[in-house]
Amino acid sequence: MQLDGFRSHRRQSRLHFEALASHANTVRRTKFNVRGLEHQLRSQVGENYRQFDPSRPANHGQALTLRLRGYLLTKEWAHAGPIGALNNKLLAAVYFGVSTVRAGGGPVLVYHLSWHKPASPLVDALKDLHASPSRHIWLTAHVRRQTWDRGGNGRGVLRWAYDQQIPYLTVSNGWVYLSAQKAPLAQLLTHQPVFVRRDVSVEPATATPVAQSPRVVIFPAHPAQGTFGARGLRYRTNGALEGDEVLRLDEVYKARWPEAENQFKAFKAIGFEVNRDRVRVLATSRGTDGAIERLEARDDARQGEIDALCEESPSARVFAKIATRVRKQEGLRDAADALRAQPLTKKVRPPSGLEMLCKYLQVMLCNALALVLALSPIAAVRALTPRLVRELLWGRSATADAAPRCVTLWIDPVPEARQRLQQVELLRLFNDAAPLRLHGARIRLRLAEHRGIDSS
Repeated sequence: MQLDGFRSHRRQSRLHFEALASHANTVRRTKFNVRGLEHQLRSQVGENYRQFDPSRPANHGQALTLRLRGYLLTKEWAHAGPIGALNNKLLAAVYFGVSTVRAGGGPVLVYHLSWHKPASPLVDALKDLHASPSRHIWLTAHVRRQTWDRGGNGRGVLRWAYDQQIPYLTVSNGWVYLSAQKAPLAQLLTHQPVFVRRDVSVEPATATPVAQSPRVVIFPAHPAQGTFGARGLRYRTNGALEGDEVLRLDEVYKARWPEAENQFKAFKAIGFEVNRDRVRVLATSRGTDGAIERLEARDDARQGEIDALCEESPSARVFAKIATRVRKQEGLRDAADALRAQPLTKKVRPPSGLEMLCKYLQVMLCNALALVLALSPIAAVRALTPRLVRELLWGRSATADAAPRCVTLWIDPVPEARQRLQQVELLRLFNDAAPLRLHGARIRLRLAEHRGIDSS
């Protein structure tokens, strides 16, 4: 009989999701499932992290005390979609923070997912990533550099990362003239200078400089232009730059494209942005939340000034200063209470529900696929995206040959000879490296006889 493996998989997945939705009567149970998947996702990355690390010593007992060469990248994007039952109105957008990690020359794995309100800044995803103490300890112990884009180059974000001892790397907005800088640290082969400055906006000037102090690296914006390139970009980092990484800092930063941006595009190609949950609840906007946070921060600063004045000797001048600051503090609290009392007019999708559950299931499947593809000696196979794997293997028509302890699937081969080599390698991986089973029976994948015309 003829079977379409991908359509059958989609049909089974839809039935599983419908069954899960019928039993998800309480938010507590759904939250429990999401928490369990989050723990499994971290375990999936942690167990395979050291496998692809080139600096792993022969003595596994000493590996826990070493700092592995890991690279973490964080990105945030939003999606929304129309619903026919609601007159094609768009759902409230959801911002998902996605953090990927890579050890040495191994595959890129998704390490963390986070849910945020619309218009949330990138720092919300970063704070959610380091909110768990155990996760923060693991990241600071294993990750050598965490890269994010211009959305996290603000002074407050970098100061928070510096206080949390996060080895960040980002780039500032705008550019500067290289001719306006003095005392270059080094020079590229194209005779363009590279400047390194202490980032006094993050670390106080009175602090003692160390090897990983916040620094601003002014690097040529277009190194290929040679001496004709007059502009430079300001990279801001708190991590150690080993070897010649300072002289190729643009390549180090732009590595986030093949290691993260391309992965995000691959997720979108398989429907990561598709809406899974249509529940909407009333909530405050992200702008209101930010305004309340800023008022609370100013309130805490005023309280610190009041506490410091209370420690001084009592006098009329001190009492006048205290009264002034108390009056300003009451104004800040009144403004915060007024914002909290505003009616809820924004509708957002709640983080509890099938939305995050489906996202975790999807990234775990992608991680498992990336670990399988990483075992291939062919570079083109290791670089395959989930969409291409579906087109080469799981989306092809197949004939099932059922036996008592084995099920053989005869996969329809691709007509192009260039892609057939990749298809054969995928069959070998899923037959030998990652064998499949169905109710205890072994699944064997074989190529059927091709009867078409080879167009290659």
